[in-house]
Amino acid sequence: MAIETDVWPLSEGNIVTDLERWKGIYINLLQARRCAPRTLTIYSAVIDELIEYSRQFQDEVAISDIGTFFITRFLDYKDKRSKKGISDTTRSHYIKVFKAFFKFIDGNNLEGFGILYNLRNLTVKNQNGQGKKKPAYSDEQVEKIILTIEQIRKKTESHETRAFTSTRNFLLTKFVLFSGIRA
Repeated sequence: MAIETDVWPLSEGNIVTDLERWKGIYINLLQARRCAPRTLTIYSAVIDELIEYSRQFQDEVAISDIGTFFITRFLDYKDKRSKKGISDTTRSHYIKVFKAFFKFIDGNNLEGFGILYNLRNLTVKNQNGQGKKKPAYSDEQVEKIILTIEQIRKKTESHETRAFTSTRNFLLTKFVLFSGIRA
């Protein structure tokens, strides 16, 4: 399997042989990029699990049919087969690996087919069936933060460098607060 060419056909057979072929190319690329051995092992194992799951559908599904529903069913299958189930962190990790793998396939197949587009709604859901939401500040908390930073800015007005820094920090904080960016 040569890595010299930049593009390969999306499908040359059934889903299992296609995934195995793409996995080999992808792992070779990761090795060429000098990824950590543990990363290679994890990515390879996760993709192998998907390949094994796909064996039961090899006559029904093509690689171009892979989408959110297929991956979600795979994750549910893994969850049911595990004694304790799989955690949200593990789910998130699997999704990250799949998105990276299919992004590679999208960028390197002759047909230009975009599997990653089919995975655009793939997220980790919590027990309530909702994605994790970042906490938002209440109006009172926002006012308190702005007042505190304004007080710091006023205290440093006499010192030129500190005044510039505190004004910059004040503006950045306001930007973050009002744009909805959360850590």
